[in-house]
Amino acid sequence: RDQLATAVLIAESGLMPNRLAGIRQALPGPDLNPDTLNTQEQAWAGAAAAAMVAGVGPVTLQAAGKTLGPAASITLPLTSAIGVENPGKKTVPGSLVVQGVPVTPPPAAHAGMEVHRHFYAMDGSAIDPDKLPQNSTLVLEIDGRATDGQSHHAVVLAGLPAGWEIAGRFPAGDVPGMDWLGTLSSPDAEAAADDRYAAAITLGSDSASFRLAVILRAVTPGSYEYPGILLADMYRPAIFARQGTVRITVTPPAP
Repeated sequence: RDQLATAVLIAESGLMPNRLAGIRQALPGPDLNPDTLNTQEQAWAGAAAAAMVAGVGPVTLQAAGKTLGPAASITLPLTSAIGVENPGKKTVPGSLVVQGVPVTPPPAAHAGMEVHRHFYAMDGSAIDPDKLPQNSTLVLEIDGRATDGQSHHAVVLAGLPAGWEIAGRFPAGDVPGMDWLGTLSSPDAEAAADDRYAAAITLGSDSASFRLAVILRAVTPGSYEYPGILLADMYRPAIFARQGTVRITVTPPAP
């Protein structure tokens, strides 16, 4: 963060410009992992990239026998290997952006947090969520905790398989007639989404664990991928817990 902020200050102020080249060569560093950057580090990284590119000026590149530019920035789609040459005398910073859907879902993992899910019928009996008949109503109970002894502003993301929908929510506290749910936590916020249950919750030394619940309904017959629940610190994403992905089936209603 400090190195990125220094790059912004030098680029914008014009003072000590000889130091900027060394900082640019040192960034992003061999151990930088974008998935572990906190919000401050992400913000300074974006600001540093914009400040350093602004000082470069129009650039010209040669690729595949063609001259590209001059332009403030040049974007090349990479469908195969390509050679790029810089005919100018100034160093041209570059970046590689990869977009797409992973072929395989990320595996279950955790670092400083734990998260679990349980499924119940409306009478409180435990059920297997696989092969539920269409129009079945069930309760998803989510519980988790921080295991590192620190305070966290955390987010809970519970994606739903395509054949399920949210049918209702529970208030915080004890739910009348449903003692088996236990005492539910009060989230800081809940998202009004139809393809996932999402909530923000504060975890601290005196409230390191939480319990949430939502009513679901199986609506469309078919076989679906069911993503695992993610619990993560909103500002320190390296502290998280993630479940693995499974498959579930919604069966047609009995004749």
